[in-house]
Amino acid sequence: MRLESDRYFQGKQTVDAYVDKFEDLINLSGYSDDLTIVLKFQHSLNPVLQDKIAESGRDRPPDNTPDKWYVAA
Repeated sequence: MRLESDRYFQGKQTVDAYVDKFEDLINLSGYSDDLTIVLKFQHSLNPVLQDKIAESGRDRPPDNTPDKWYVAA
């Protein structure tokens, strides 16, 4: 299973619900590279939220730490 369609986007889900679903999808997909996981997560978040996190300056989580991105979201 690959996260390549738009069906895995956050959409109208709460962030908590989406993070739970996203983590399940990652486990099913076989992705293990943290940078790839973060890029998929960034791409699937609500664009306003993704931009806010990406532009958070010193508080911005590194691009290779999915857990920190989940918390920031």
